[in-house]
This record gives sequence, structure tokens and C-alpha cells, in this order.
Amino acid sequence: MNEEQTEQLKQLSHEQLCELIVSIHGADRQVDQRIEYALLAGDPLALTKHMKKRIQSINRGRRFIDYRESSAFSRELDQVVAEIAMLLPKDPKATFTLTDAFMNTHPKVLNRCDDSNGSIGDVYRYAAQLWMDAAVAWQASEQACKLNWSDEITNRHNDNGYGMWDNLIASSYPLLGEDALRDLAEGFKSVVIERKKKSTDRYDNIQATAQIGLKSVATALSDVPMYEQSYTINFPPNELQKESIVKFCLSVNDGASALKWLKGDWQERHFRTQQKLLDQAYQLTGKSGDLLALRREQYEKSPGYNNLQALIEIAPEKEQVKLKAQASRLASKSTDANTAIDTLLQLQDMEAVSNYVLKHSEKLEQVAYYALSDWAKVFEAHGLALPAVLAYRVLLLDILQSARTKAYRYAATYYRALERLDADVDSYQKWPDKTQFQAVLVEKHGKKRSFWGLVQ
Repeated sequence: MNEEQTEQLKQLSHEQLCELIVSIHGADRQVDQRIEYALLAGDPLALTKHMKKRIQSINRGRRFIDYRESSAFSRELDQVVAEIAMLLPKDPKATFTLTDAFMNTHPKVLNRCDDSNGSIGDVYRYAAQLWMDAAVAWQASEQACKLNWSDEITNRHNDNGYGMWDNLIASSYPLLGEDALRDLAEGFKSVVIERKKKSTDRYDNIQATAQIGLKSVATALSDVPMYEQSYTINFPPNELQKESIVKFCLSVNDGASALKWLKGDWQERHFRTQQKLLDQAYQLTGKSGDLLALRREQYEKSPGYNNLQALIEIAPEKEQVKLKAQASRLASKSTDANTAIDTLLQLQDMEAVSNYVLKHSEKLEQVAYYALSDWAKVFEAHGLALPAVLAYRVLLLDILQSARTKAYRYAATYYRALERLDADVDSYQKWPDKTQFQAVLVEKHGKKRSFWGLVQ
């Protein structure tokens, strides 16, 4: 509704508005529910009773919600949560009770829905945060609250098959406070130790749930030693677990602890992650010498533009001048065409780009389609006719050889580009000229009439 329509609506009389609302009621379920909510807004008890009925209706539902219907259904659920949230300032207890009832519907709802797009789960995750906000507000209000919040939270953490309570403990500091959270952590540690003694299963769900609980408490308290213990309490952590520990240390500004876990050799497939995290840890701890050495080593191993810029950012002024002067030469020596060409283009060294492409033309076939397509346009725009021709030929042949008919219109665009560029090529050097290339094209792909129909 635009501003003009809003103003016109304000001009309607009380009787006209009533007639309008009565005429609308019954046309759409969600509109009906908004009207009913508005009518009951002045009566908290009646409104709470009304919302309970809506939640019960959701819980009783049995019809399967397929993928096409899931977005509309998630909007319906979202409306329920939004209307419950509107009660929070006036009645935290009612808000908590209704939110808790709504959250209790999630196992049945998710079991009968195709939530591939995640929209329904998102509503429940938002409701879980509202549950916490309402609990905090209720506890701080004058309304009597006899719930044992530690037990309430523990029970939900332990019965979390659909993952809707994943962030509950981590966000519970305002509700529980430090002492209760540390008591919770001791309880989780006891469970882990007991299960470790008794369990013979390779995977013990109860033990794993307790470990996750311990990690969540550590998150709530920003407690690095406790977070580390949540992983080390069983076995030495692997690289993925080390990564999680390091990221947590960095998130709470504990660079020294992060460096402790980053020392030593990591498995080769995790090496880049280790280097990236080392960079962050050195920055956090102010180890400028180590940071410079790390970035220098990374650039020497992979002289790409991003590594170059990262090194120049912290290098001494004299080294910056030297790096800029030798950047094109180092990039030209790279065996990685993506790194080399991208860096040379960033440096605007078109002569070096042309030389690299002509020297390593066979590498163009290994370049990702979208990157090569972009490069071809850049080559042409900067007057690098032969490199552009070589790039367009690879793109054209890739489509025709795989007979991707849906991409023939792109192939036709590349074919026309080759026609256009021929006049700008002084010499095809060792590659087939226009006539020779077209002869090969006709010989191998002459029967692809749907393609030729686009270029004739």
C-alpha cells in the first residue's frame, strides 16, 4: 500500500472501516488471524487462550507439507511467533509459556515437512531465541517464576534431535549467570567421564551430547581452557577440532592460546587453513616480525596478487618498492595459469599477460569457464588480439565438443568474436589461421546444425 492509499484509508469513517474489515474476513486464513489478534489485543487472557489454540492446531496437523508449500507454511509459522513476541513487553510469562508451547511443536512439524530450503527451521531457531529472551524477562520481572532454569535448559539440550536448541546454552549467560553455568559444566564433565568408563560403543550419543554441552558452556563464558577441554577430555583433537579451538580463541581475543594450537605440522590438506589462522593470530598478538615472515613465505610460494597486496601492506617501505618492481616477473614464472594471469591483469601489465598466454596457451583449457570468458573480454578490450582468439577458441570448442546444445548461443557469440578479431591479428604464429581453424571446425562439428544456424 502506497502513501496515497494509506492517507485515503485514514479518511474512512469508523463504520466504513468496520464494513471493510468484515468484508475481508474469510478471504485469507493469515489475514483472518491478524484481524482476530487485533480484536483480542486489549484482553491478554483471551489473546493468550487464542494463541494457544493456534499452536495446538499446528501441533495437531498431519498433512505433509511438500517443498512447494514450505515457504508459505513458514510464513504462517513466522506470523505466530511474531504475534507472540508482541506480548513480551507486557507479559513475559505468557510470552515464555506460548513460545515454549510453540517450540514443543517442532519435532512433529519438521517430521511432516520438506524443509529443504530451511525456512521452517529458521522460524524455530528464531523462536528459540525468543524463548530465551522471554525467560530472561520473566526472571527479571515481578511475576513469580519457580522454574529451575538450569534443569529446563539441560533437558532441552539433551533432547535436541532436530538441532533447534543448538544455541540455547551458548546464549544462556543472561539467564543463568556464571555460577550456574559452571555447575552445568561440571555436570557435563561428569557425564563424559562416566560414559567413557562404561561405554563400549564406538560412538556414544549421551557422551557426545555432554561434550557439546561443555563446549556450549565454554562459549557462553568465553572460557578458553573449558573450550579446549571439551575436545581433549576424550582424545587428542584432530585438525578440524584444532581449527575450531583456534577460531574460538581468536573470537575471544586470546591469540596466545591460538598460537599454541597452531604450532607444529598440520596435515597437508589443512595447511592453508593453518596459515590463514596463523596470520590472524600474529595480528592479534602483535607479532609483526612473525607476520611479515609468514606473508613473505606465502608470497614466495604463490606469487598471486592477493598475497602480494597482503605482504606490501606490512612490508618496510624499501621492500614494498622492490616487491612492486619484481611482481610481474614472479607472476610470469608461475605454473598456475589462474594465479599468473589474474595477477598480471591486476598489475595492468598487458605485455606480460600476452607473453604468458602465448607461451602457455595449453593451460587455457584448464581454466574455469567463467574466468576464461572474462579474460577473453579483457584481452580483446586491451588489444591483445591473438590471446583473445586463443581464449575464445577454447571456449567455443569446449561447448561444441561436449555438444551442450543449450550453450550454443554462447558458442555463436564466441564464433562471431573470432570473426571480428581476425582483422586485428597480425600473425597467428604457430596456431591455425582463421581459414584453417574454420576448416577443422566444419570437419569435426559440421553436422551440429543448430549451432551453424545461429552463425549463418
